[in-house]
Amino acid sequence: MNPTKTSTALICASLLLVAQTSLAQVDRKVIPVILSMLSDNCGGPTVTGNQDLVIQDHVDALRGVGRIEGFVSINPAAGELDLSPLASLTEITQDLVMHTVAFQTDVQGFDCLRTIGSSLVIKNNSDVTRISGFSSLETIGDDLEIYGNPNLTVVEGFNALKSTGDFLLIQLNPTLTAVEGFNALKSTGGFLSIFANNQLATIAAFPNLVSVGTDLRISAAGKLTSITGFPRLNTVGGNLYIQSNSELTGIAGFAQLTSTGISGTSAVTVNAQLDCSNPLPPFLPVDKTSLNLVNCPGTYDSAPSSAIPDNDPTGISDTISVSHGGTVGDIVVLLNIEHTYMNDLIVTLTHESTNTSIELMSRPLNSLNTSCATNDFNGRLDDSASLNINNSCAPVQMSTDDPAYPDPVFFQPYQALGAFDGESLSGNWTLTVSDNAGADTGTLNNWGMRITPAP
Repeated sequence: MNPTKTSTALICASLLLVAQTSLAQVDRKVIPVILSMLSDNCGGPTVTGNQDLVIQDHVDALRGVGRIEGFVSINPAAGELDLSPLASLTEITQDLVMHTVAFQTDVQGFDCLRTIGSSLVIKNNSDVTRISGFSSLETIGDDLEIYGNPNLTVVEGFNALKSTGDFLLIQLNPTLTAVEGFNALKSTGGFLSIFANNQLATIAAFPNLVSVGTDLRISAAGKLTSITGFPRLNTVGGNLYIQSNSELTGIAGFAQLTSTGISGTSAVTVNAQLDCSNPLPPFLPVDKTSLNLVNCPGTYDSAPSSAIPDNDPTGISDTISVSHGGTVGDIVVLLNIEHTYMNDLIVTLTHESTNTSIELMSRPLNSLNTSCATNDFNGRLDDSASLNINNSCAPVQMSTDDPAYPDPVFFQPYQALGAFDGESLSGNWTLTVSDNAGADTGTLNNWGMRITPAP
């Protein structure tokens, strides 16, 4: 028996009953149920077993089916398949795959599909130009892979998708111009990679994405001029790469993603037109050595390797001269000091041109609010960090090899670097390190600044 015909007959009979009976005699709850049946043609019986769709008869045999226990492979032998008979399908318990296929130009007809238990793979298909048919898909148990489709131009229609259990990959689609939608996606279990799509100009997607399980990569998008999305993203569980986007001039997105939200490193490199005078996200600065070439002065380093005079409040000073114009938007300081009793030290940074001076470290304490009696600091000082260097020293050093500040060495300075915001970049910047007690000694190995210009 055809389940679609049976459902239609039942609906018609129910409507006839309503028409022949006064509203006073009909349970009021019946009418909305009938109307819901009319408007929702999703669902139907379950078919068990893998489905290899090679000819149209294979597709037609699944008309009215609601659930497939197994995987589905779209693999037309000759000519494009009409996938509309699959319109009532709501669940595939394993993979849905279209791999190395000719003839099929669009992937559509899955308007009721809500769940794919494993992976959705659309890969190496010579004729597919558009992916638009997954408007109800909410969950993918493993990965979503859109890879190596030479004539694909648009990816859209995933606006109900809430999560992927593993990675989301859109890669090596040489004619892809736009990635759109994904409006409900909140998380990926693995990485999110939009990579090597040579004609990609638009990423109008991911407005509600909050977390990426591992790495986030947007690289080798040949026509991409700006990244404006990802407004709610606050967590990247691995590294972040924005690399080799030859026409990228600005990154106005990622409004909530700070450096503390990225578990690994941030590599924003080899974007030859990236202009640091345009808005940049909070997880930067971008440094000039990364081949982001336009208005990105960024990195300034010095390696004096100088002994810090013991018990001398004058200390030792080292100066970096900056000739680049513009004003300061943000500063991060890198600092490498070896010393056998960190509580002895006061470290200041002074901008000689404005006489603005702050203490980066001032006789630091440990988490027990006693003297930082342990060794060394080699890390980064950034206002966006969660812990202040002056009360976060390790309280106990188990051996002489243990640092005073274990990884991750990323702290707020004692006084905020924001004191320099809005000042001119140019001029002399002087770091002074003084030892203010006897016996223990140390060395200023190297230090540096990562400066993001104000827009």
